Amino acid sequence: MLNSLTKVITGEVIVAVIVLFFVFTFLGFIKVIFDVSKIQKTMDDTHKHRKGRGEYTPGGYKKSPDVYTWEENLMYMEDFNKAQVVYSMLGQLVPVFPLLGLLGTVSGLITQLQAQAEAEINTVISTTSLPDMVTTGTVISNAGLSDAMVTTFVGLIAAIILKLIDAFWVSKKINDMDLYFDTFEQNYHMSRDKMMDEAENTDQGV
Repeated sequence: MLNSLTKVITGEVIVAVIVLFFVFTFLGFIKVIFDVSKIQKTMDDTHKHRKGRGEYTPGGYKKSPDVYTWEENLMYMEDFNKAQVVYSMLGQLVPVFPLLGLLGTVSGLITQLQAQAEAEINTVISTTSLPDMVTTGTVISNAGLSDAMVTTFVGLIAAIILKLIDAFWVSKKINDMDLYFDTFEQNYHMSRDKMMDEAENTDQGV
């Protein structure tokens, strides 16, 4: 069973899986950035188009509290929540890369040890001289270690690159958008309360 697994889970297979997951995760991050930027651009364009009476709402423009309706805000939030779900899933994939590298390391070491044992047995059976046995074992050992280290190296590099992209780009965009919606909700309710107070005072003739 173990021999069958180590024959299937080779260093080349692990590296191929890491590269495949890396491309998938990277493109996923790009899509999240694109979707969130599209939502924010739509909101900003709406702000610019509807700016009016001088009330402040998110986006940096002077405009009325009705710059977009609460229903529109919920629609934007729904689209943003979909992007957040994708982002959360992709974030869970990043820690998998070092684990795949470790799997390749363990697989390579197992293959190395098994090959060394077989080489030593075959050497003894064929009465090969001791120098030849040492040379054979050294070649197998170097090949196994190289296979093991390459998978770990590739896995770590992939995880580091994606983590940096996430930390300095994707998560920043997500956090900015979260703040955007929080600020809108606060300002929306404050503006509504202010308008209701003013309307009530007008009705009372104050």
